[in-house]
Amino acid sequence: MIHLKKLKKVFHKDTLWTLDEVSLSPGLYLLLGRNGSGKSTFLQCLSGLEFCESEIFSIPSQIAYLPESYDFPPFMKENQWMTSVLGMAGILGHSTTQNRLLSYLSKGQKQQHLLDFIIQCKASVILLDEPFSGLDPWARQDLLKILPEPKDHICLISTHDFPHGLLDKVSGVFWIKDQVIEFSYQIPSWVSDFIPKIL
Repeated sequence: MIHLKKLKKVFHKDTLWTLDEVSLSPGLYLLLGRNGSGKSTFLQCLSGLEFCESEIFSIPSQIAYLPESYDFPPFMKENQWMTSVLGMAGILGHSTTQNRLLSYLSKGQKQQHLLDFIIQCKASVILLDEPFSGLDPWARQDLLKILPEPKDHICLISTHDFPHGLLDKVSGVFWIKDQVIEFSYQIPSWVSDFIPKIL
């Protein structure tokens, strides 16, 4: 369970966003907003990487955060990287089905490895920043298939991309507009216009 109340993020004396109050139970949630509205900063605040003012900031300690960009060490192979990062997380005994050099992988294949790592961590809260960005439609669908089922955890995804079937999994939507973070269990009408009509 997450409980947030009276959050406020300030940059250089200017308010980036505020959030009144929200409580989240296990489920899949979306975070929407224009570029520069503060979506990544909100995720970083939830992860503990950034500070924001708050009256109540109650969030489980087991958090897995996947940033929008991550630089793989090109000299490592898949199994070596996965064993290394899982070992740092205290998880042993995992290997990938293939063992290619990371520099040979496509962006979609790298994203699948990152998401696989996040899943293996079994965190209570999963924060994904633009996981579908830059992927072709097939890679987006592949990534959607391996998203963890939100039965026992809270998964919050910041995205501008909506692979087919994503909205069917959503429990609620955050959106940032006019420096305010709003939340609804229903998709607001203006947010519907934000979603490509081809879906």
